Amino acid sequence: MSARRLALAVTLCCSCTPKLTEVVVAVRSEVPLGSVRLSANRSDGAEVFFTCQCVGFTSDCVELPLTLGVVRDGDSTAPFTVHARGMADPDCASAPLVERSATIAFRDGATLLLELDLRAACLHQTCSAGMTCLDDGACHDDRVTPPDYSSAPDGNLPPVDAASGAPDLVNSLSDLVNPLADLGAPDLVKSVSDLGGPDLAPAVPGPRNAHAMAWDAATHRTVLFGGASDTTELGDTWEWDGNVWTPFGAGPDPRDGHAMASHDALGCVVLYGGGQFFGSTTFGDTWKRCNSTWSLVTRSGPGVRTGHALAYDSVRKKLVLFGGRNLPNDTWEFDGTRWTQASMGGSTPAFPVARYGHSLAFDGTSVVLFGGTDDTGALFGDTWTWDGATWTKVNAIPAPSPRQGATLGPDAHPSLLLFGGLSGNDYQDPWRWSGGAWSALPAPVSPSSRAQSAVAYDAQRKVTVMFGGFYAGDHLGDTWEWSGSAWTAF
Repeated sequence: MSARRLALAVTLCCSCTPKLTEVVVAVRSEVPLGSVRLSANRSDGAEVFFTCQCVGFTSDCVELPLTLGVVRDGDSTAPFTVHARGMADPDCASAPLVERSATIAFRDGATLLLELDLRAACLHQTCSAGMTCLDDGACHDDRVTPPDYSSAPDGNLPPVDAASGAPDLVNSLSDLVNPLADLGAPDLVKSVSDLGGPDLAPAVPGPRNAHAMAWDAATHRTVLFGGASDTTELGDTWEWDGNVWTPFGAGPDPRDGHAMASHDALGCVVLYGGGQFFGSTTFGDTWKRCNSTWSLVTRSGPGVRTGHALAYDSVRKKLVLFGGRNLPNDTWEFDGTRWTQASMGGSTPAFPVARYGHSLAFDGTSVVLFGGTDDTGALFGDTWTWDGATWTKVNAIPAPSPRQGATLGPDAHPSLLLFGGLSGNDYQDPWRWSGGAWSALPAPVSPSSRAQSAVAYDAQRKVTVMFGGFYAGDHLGDTWEWSGSAWTAF
């Protein structure tokens, strides 16, 4: 099978006293790629540029040549890392088939040539997250990144042996025209001025509420799915690595009010239920996301529900589900294969009353439940613990005020962090659950008041990640991290 080739070009430039770095990406593929996502990250990891270009060999895709926009990042002269990812779909939504990256410095005249090489040997190879199929047809660890040559004496990337995986250097973009003439791009740009185009912002999830998030221990990333925008339910999947959000492909039907948690023993993120506020559908399906791929597990179990809560008991290695809108106060557990009704519920004081919009998390000993509301509009401020057999009410003073839609998840102490929620007002007060007691936390810098946000604990970086929510009629689309003592906005 003959190889098919194309060329992409991007210029990174720095304002004030411009430092120009020209980047050309050459894609060589023995089969068609649907799209290429090209991105640039600052030395602190923040993504300041990305673009997705359809490069499939069909009438639906842009014809060659493809030129990408101009990046401006103040007067910074710090090195950038350029990532190029080739994907099968035309919208950069699927997992990469192949990836390459290299670090470059902002220096006049420096030009970097990156190559994506998709061999036939990789066509039927499925690599786990964080791994890439290379020319030998085998999966190699974590996207094989060439060495950082940004500190080279002349400020440019030196030529290196192609076998090392690092890109060849050329002295100027015009030098690339002849060597790349066979790539099928008849009018390859010859200067920065040819590029033009607007500045492009990095991809982020749109504003939403009633979505769900969970930590994926296999990929070491926080996963976000679904939620509701101003006009519709969402069915998109995103991953957060601490610096940038990355969109992924298709998954469960669009929904909000679902619940999601990491099942560590299964090695997957599990999602249950949810509904469509703008429609009439309520779901009772269980999905798992393993190695960045969603699959349906079962449609049997606790039944259709929305507004329920889910937490993983890492001691007993089971997911615990409680409650939901218009449902009894029953408790269910999922062992990774099937659901079991652990408690049919009943009257207080032996059980929490039926509710939805409550919060649920595991504190290392027990599953902790807080707050919520019911169909009459009553708000709850009670705290309960579940040990796998019995619910126990905790008469904690002080405690957060009654509310629904608060987030509850682990933080770095270890303990649980509760934030926000809704009663007559939206809250922005952080509370810590530790040792069977609540304590209010100072937070001079804090996210705005909100309800129906979502959090997940990044166990690798030891921070609690929060995204989105709803406040005063507006959907939010901001990302925050809690270190255990302070919030940081992204």
